[in-house]
Amino acid sequence: MGRKKRKIAKTCLCYFLVCLISFLCIADMPSYKAKASEAIKSVHTSFYEKENIAISIKNEMLYFTKLPDRNSFSKIKVSLYSEGGKKSNEKTLSGSMPYCYNLSGVQNGTYYLQLYYMTKQDDQGRTYYLSYWYQKSGIVLVKDSSGWSILNATPYEKNKEIFSIRSNSGEVLDYFLQPDYMVDSENSQIVSTAKSITKGITNDYDKVVAVHDWVAKNICYDYDGLYGRTDEVEYIASDVLKSKKSVCQGFADLSAALLRAVNIPTRVVDGYALGIGSTSEWTDDIFDNETINHAWNEAYVDGRWIIFDATWDSGNAYENGSYKFSDSEVSYQYFDPTIEVFSSTHYIVDEEGTEFLNQLSDNDLDENISLYEGSKKKIFNEVPDDIAVKWEIANEEVVDITKDGNLKGMVPGSSEVKLIFSKGNCMKTINLKVNVVEQGSSLETIKAPTPTPKEDKDDTEEIACTNAPVDSKQEELDIEDLLEQISPNMTRVDLYCGGNMYVSKQLLYYVPDEISGQFKVRYKIENPQIATINSSGWISAKKQGKTNLIITYQQDGYESKDKVSISVKNANVSISCATKTIKKGKSLSLQSKSQGIKGTVKWKSSNTKVATVSKTGKVKGKKKGTAKITATIGKVKGCVQLKVK
Repeated sequence: MGRKKRKIAKTCLCYFLVCLISFLCIADMPSYKAKASEAIKSVHTSFYEKENIAISIKNEMLYFTKLPDRNSFSKIKVSLYSEGGKKSNEKTLSGSMPYCYNLSGVQNGTYYLQLYYMTKQDDQGRTYYLSYWYQKSGIVLVKDSSGWSILNATPYEKNKEIFSIRSNSGEVLDYFLQPDYMVDSENSQIVSTAKSITKGITNDYDKVVAVHDWVAKNICYDYDGLYGRTDEVEYIASDVLKSKKSVCQGFADLSAALLRAVNIPTRVVDGYALGIGSTSEWTDDIFDNETINHAWNEAYVDGRWIIFDATWDSGNAYENGSYKFSDSEVSYQYFDPTIEVFSSTHYIVDEEGTEFLNQLSDNDLDENISLYEGSKKKIFNEVPDDIAVKWEIANEEVVDITKDGNLKGMVPGSSEVKLIFSKGNCMKTINLKVNVVEQGSSLETIKAPTPTPKEDKDDTEEIACTNAPVDSKQEELDIEDLLEQISPNMTRVDLYCGGNMYVSKQLLYYVPDEISGQFKVRYKIENPQIATINSSGWISAKKQGKTNLIITYQQDGYESKDKVSISVKNANVSISCATKTIKKGKSLSLQSKSQGIKGTVKWKSSNTKVATVSKTGKVKGKKKGTAKITATIGKVKGCVQLKVK
């Protein structure tokens, strides 16, 4: 699925002042539709222990058993907000934990839990509070005939499915360490800033915290760009670092670049967020159209992907040409949140089309299989063409798998088989236990197999191809002749500046069966100014031009070489339209097409007296004349000249 046109939006935390018992509300926060089937009795909000809020509900009492480790939470205000917009049951809680919030006497219905925490007291003894959950942004509580329960938001199940299949394979982690056009993590200023931010920090999790804090403190949200009051919005990480302002895309690109620069795999995630510039509740259209209006990050540390949204945790603003830095402490409300709470306001758009992987566990794949020696059994079918299937067999003497998905019993015995289904950056693994018996025997319960020990891989520049077992007759083969028969599946690679290609995965080879699994491959690019390749097999396009990739196959002192040409082009943006002439007062919709660059399109007219253009590319003729309409993504522009009659 291609990247959709993005409408940039940001939902800010709603700040408000409480003097005694009066609240001043200044923003409309999001709501969502919840399903009764998602009822639970407890929830916690974050894996970042300093920010975690733990809530449980029992009978008529709601318990806060954990609050953020900030003195400001030593006194909180809690209330309920109904579907109809009425606030009730307001109480001030303080003292020792747990805080107990009494729900007795509240009528049946759906309510949003509102939470405000103390910030300070002025010289007149008035208490100032800040909203944590405000109006319909809070956790949903439902009271019915069975009592009270907590509900998960509508996106929860989908978010959980997508997040659960995030791959942590070496290939994927390496991918999210690579620089690209928007996340230019090799930029010298990015690298030096990242090292400065993380200096003296020894563990990766705290490095992510430090980068999150730095971006939230030092980058301002560009409201002038959001509302079209400026011609340029910075999205490329190094540009955001220089200008100190951007929208959510720039916050996410810069965060990813800084973390990749200190060797932490980080992805930029596309999705939909509720709030300013969007609907105030989850609707079917959002999910049916997979609408994108926001970007945030996931970083891989401590063996898991963690979510963080520095945009929403920042209180800084750039508006009317001025920088406004918040004097409040950085929020961690959207740092390493649980999926349950994150889903209240964020929906991960599944751009990679991984529905098959999400549903794979429901497929009819028997995890315990018995078959006769010499027989076959179909173990998977109807796998989409874009899903890659690999497998690992613990004991290849006992069982084999054919290319069309048949499990074949070789000799009596037991073995474990691991099936790995992957697409893009997501992966699902199914483990099988296979028992092979002699013909005529009974297919009984499988015995636990003893896995065959695997040799440690040599972690060098050499990339081993491990496709099949070694043939015992190999010593008699003409290795030099067999190496000559190896050939790649392509002779030319086209890339755009700033782009990447995982050559060791995307270049497939014809390999004679006799030496499959034994030869080694080395890669070298003739002109490193045009493109480079690292030890993991990633090609990075540097600048426009042509060069060659030299592939060397080696085994037993023999070698053979192939050449693949590489062509690197500059990224480009073009504009298509039905006509280049419109009448005064009429409108014309333009479409932009980009190659080699992704991001939000910024439209501009060179002469707004002749023609104006909206954020979506809709042109309106104002008076006779000509105007140049420009579509810009990052620093790449495309233009079309229009005439108004």
